[in-house]
Amino acid sequence: MARDWQDMHILLLSGRALQFTLCICFGTYTWEFLTSLPFDWAVFTGKLRFSLAVVPYMIARYMLLLALIAALRAINVFEPIDCVAWYHLVYSTGHICVAMASLLLLLRVIAITERNKYVMIFLGPFFLAQCGTLVHVSIAVRSVAFPAIYACGAGNTVAGRGNTWVSLAFDTACTVVMLIALLQTPGRGFWKLLGLIYFVVATVSHLIVAVFLVLNLNDAINTIPQAIAVMALVICSTRLYRDLTQYRTESTDYHDASIRGTRLEFVKSDFTDASVDPVSRTGPRQTGLGHGSGKKTYPDDYDIEIAITEDERERKVHPILRENRSDGDISVVTVANIGEFSSRDHSYTVDNGIHIPVVFPPDSKTGVLQTTPVHGS
Repeated sequence: MARDWQDMHILLLSGRALQFTLCICFGTYTWEFLTSLPFDWAVFTGKLRFSLAVVPYMIARYMLLLALIAALRAINVFEPIDCVAWYHLVYSTGHICVAMASLLLLLRVIAITERNKYVMIFLGPFFLAQCGTLVHVSIAVRSVAFPAIYACGAGNTVAGRGNTWVSLAFDTACTVVMLIALLQTPGRGFWKLLGLIYFVVATVSHLIVAVFLVLNLNDAINTIPQAIAVMALVICSTRLYRDLTQYRTESTDYHDASIRGTRLEFVKSDFTDASVDPVSRTGPRQTGLGHGSGKKTYPDDYDIEIAITEDERERKVHPILRENRSDGDISVVTVANIGEFSSRDHSYTVDNGIHIPVVFPPDSKTGVLQTTPVHGS
């Protein structure tokens, strides 16, 4: 005999299951939030360089915490409250953090694909559609009181079907685009670091939500996978941002120490400002200097004021960097053989496998080698 999921006894049991689920989500996310607070503190105190991507990161984290606190209040009602108002708060804050978490994933895909305009044109409408459906669901949500279990329950959850399908399509598209980009990237052993696993988790979470909304057993059961999916999405997107930021920082520190130990110094060059031909943003170019200079091809969309020359005495390739000094002097960084410039991880590769990151300062298209040089005479 088929179970009647709209039976009052089943509804009360479903409501209790939702209460337990939200408590577990709150405990899990509180642990995640507290263990990652040192990263937030480093951003607030300026120990980590500020970037625009940190804005959606912070909004996603703190809005989800607020949404879970509001949800706990809504499911623990010991006196009459305005259930509709509380669930509007829960859904509004929850959907804001979903939009910001999705934006973090979108920014990662754009970075992996090197700001490919076709990727942005393809994924942009998905993100905008998701934001629109999130607003619609936040307005359409309803709530009913369950005095028997001292809780408010969500109503009209099927209004979120459109948002769920759009979110699932967006996550799937991002995952596929990122997978294709990573397949074309050397060193695919770093897939987890690059965030593919986080995209897969987000996609599977929304798929489960879609299945439950299609079944539409009752509103409480529909809400359970939604709460888990929102928490999973925010945790994955914020961890992705933290992991990449910390990796870049640790990688830079490691490479600085390695390079200093293998002879790194600034020495005076006879070249003048006019002799350096910066890389143009208009397309791939080759640039070189005299003294038997080698030719180097640079990728699109990078304005790196670095030219490559070859030392006639040591027959080693060195980068020439333009310094921001009034006298227009140029300095030469003497390191081991410099290999190809990687546009995907923004680094040069030297002959012993060390990667020298190229850092793009905020609001600047000029890249500099991220090193801590020892000035020579």
